[in-house]
Amino acid sequence: MTAPDTTTDYLYVDGTETVTLTDGSDTVTVEYAKRSRIEATNQISGLQIGDILWDLAKAVLDGAITEPIARMKIIDADDNEFVITSVGDLVISGIWQCVTRPAVSEA
Repeated sequence: MTAPDTTTDYLYVDGTETVTLTDGSDTVTVEYAKRSRIEATNQISGLQIGDILWDLAKAVLDGAITEPIARMKIIDADDNEFVITSVGDLVISGIWQCVTRPAVSEA
C-alpha cells in the first residue's frame, strides 16, 4: 500500500466548486474554490451579513490572472457574480481568501 500524497490534499475538500475569476478583460478558471457565507457583521472589517467568503488555492490559480484583487469578479457555475471587496493572503495555507458581495445586476 502506498502512502497518500498529502501535499495537495486541501484540493479535495468537500464543498469545492469550479469558478471563473475575471478582471473584465482576462478570465481564468479556478478549480477547488470553497465558498462560505458571512453570518455576522463586523464594523471594523466592513463585513456584512450576506457577504461571501471564497478560498482560492494558489496552486491552481495560474494563467492570465495569478492573484485576485479588489473589484475583480468571481462567477460561479450558475452564473452568479460576486465582486471582490478585499483579499487576504493566507501564506501558510496557500490560499487567497476573498471577501465578496453579490454583484448588482444592471437590469
